[in-house]
Amino acid sequence: MDSLKSSVGRILFRDEYIILKRFWVFPVMLWAGLVAASLVWNLSSVKQQSISTVRNQARAMFELIEMTRLWNSRHGGVYVPITETTPPNPYLNVPDREIITKEGKTFTLVNPAYMTRQISEIANEHDGTLFHITSLKPIRPANTPDEWESMALEGFEKTNNKEIFELIKTKSGNVFRYMSVLYVKKPCLRCHEIQGYKAGDIRGGISVTIKADPIIKSYRSSLDNIIALHVAVFLIVTALMLYTMSHRRNQFLTLQKVNVRLSDDMIVLQQMSDELREGEERFRLIAESVSDVIWTLDASMDSFTYISPSIADLRGFTVEEAFHETFEEALTPESYAYVRDTLTQKIECFRESGDIDCFSERIEVEQRCKDGRIIPVEVVISAITNAEGDVKEFVGISRDITQRKKEENKLKYSSTHDSMTGLYNRAFFDAELGRISKGGQFPVSFIVADLDGLKRVNDSIGHEAGDQLIRGAASVLNMAFRGSDVVARTGGDEFIIILKETDEALSAKSIERVRAYQAQFNEKNDGLPVSISLGVATAHRAGDIESAIKEADKRMYDDKVSRKQQRTG
Repeated sequence: MDSLKSSVGRILFRDEYIILKRFWVFPVMLWAGLVAASLVWNLSSVKQQSISTVRNQARAMFELIEMTRLWNSRHGGVYVPITETTPPNPYLNVPDREIITKEGKTFTLVNPAYMTRQISEIANEHDGTLFHITSLKPIRPANTPDEWESMALEGFEKTNNKEIFELIKTKSGNVFRYMSVLYVKKPCLRCHEIQGYKAGDIRGGISVTIKADPIIKSYRSSLDNIIALHVAVFLIVTALMLYTMSHRRNQFLTLQKVNVRLSDDMIVLQQMSDELREGEERFRLIAESVSDVIWTLDASMDSFTYISPSIADLRGFTVEEAFHETFEEALTPESYAYVRDTLTQKIECFRESGDIDCFSERIEVEQRCKDGRIIPVEVVISAITNAEGDVKEFVGISRDITQRKKEENKLKYSSTHDSMTGLYNRAFFDAELGRISKGGQFPVSFIVADLDGLKRVNDSIGHEAGDQLIRGAASVLNMAFRGSDVVARTGGDEFIIILKETDEALSAKSIERVRAYQAQFNEKNDGLPVSISLGVATAHRAGDIESAIKEADKRMYDDKVSRKQQRTG
């Protein structure tokens, strides 16, 4: 209880800043700082990206002009028709500057510089972009560099930096200016060798001027969007933070109110826990003192969750050894299949009816002991369910019924066997006739046997001698017939043998076999000789059974009379 109060106190102290509203400003300030940092970083990134985009655009234009110039110079210039916009270049002093075709049409030679000027005029008309080829030693006066270009060219001469890019404010607006160096290539020497240049020297450069105002406008629009997005995110998240803290505050205030009731409930719960512990201790003492084995099994019917110490008396295992067995291993395969099917059916019954009595079941199984013996065990199984009505675990009580099974087998044996001879009795014989009538196995032969002279021996020598004579007849009959044949004593000196799936020919041989074993018995036995009268008949269907037995009985009496006449004749 003290531990619970301490835990609740720590929780309340840890979240005190939520309960007191004056502390709410700190997470809001932290969030504002994060949003501000993100805004600064994004604004800087957009600015750098915009500048980089324009620089790359200007660099691409320069490289395109440079490749075009190289193509022109490698071809020694190109001839184009003379027009108002393309007059002969007065600064190009080379042979064949103009040529006349056979048709009388005049063409003028356009060198790289002339071509660059014309491309610049087209670009300026298209989007206001200007290209200017310039040099510190220009041939054409119009190629003289302006102040910015002169500074860039001088920088190229003095440093390893071979390009420059800047945003410049002019009277007509803001512009981006880019300039990169032009090197003298071998084809360029045709025109510039007279100026003292050689291949690889810096000839000059090409400046690219791009209007900046549209780009700046787009950049500022992006900045406005980023600022608006950050403001919106800040306000939304701040509102969520304030709502969450307000909701959490209400929860803790409610918790404070519940805390007193919780303390009282914990006291009651502690008392219940003590009572439960005492109940568990009583159960443990009872389980450990009774001779029956008490056990619990998980709902999956796989593992034991408790086994009482009486398992040592039942199967020879310690509790630890028994715990290492699964439920399947604790039973013989046939018993495990039977128990699992039974419990599955009980679970279905419980799910349909909700009646816990569905699990009240007393069943008999077989279990293997530690020494290898298999013993019969009676098991009573019930179940424990949870609040949802699902089976939580099974509870069982196991009892050794070895002695009871022995007594039951004795009773069963005595109910079907003659106590004097060990042969089947009249009750078993009648039951077997019923089974044969329903089950077939025809033809069925019946041998009726009658012990000769029993009354005379009983009257003259005594019943003990008569009983000995009856046991001798039983021995003869047991030796003469198969284990699957039914040999029954149906009266004091009367016996009937049932031979399944035996016709007349085979049954006649059985009569001869009885005679042979009778002679053998009398030869080895010093007591009174055994003499048995025999009669046989065969039934080929159920309706013939009664008449066949009567016929066998008649033939037995005929045999008795015949043998008596032989002895007296």
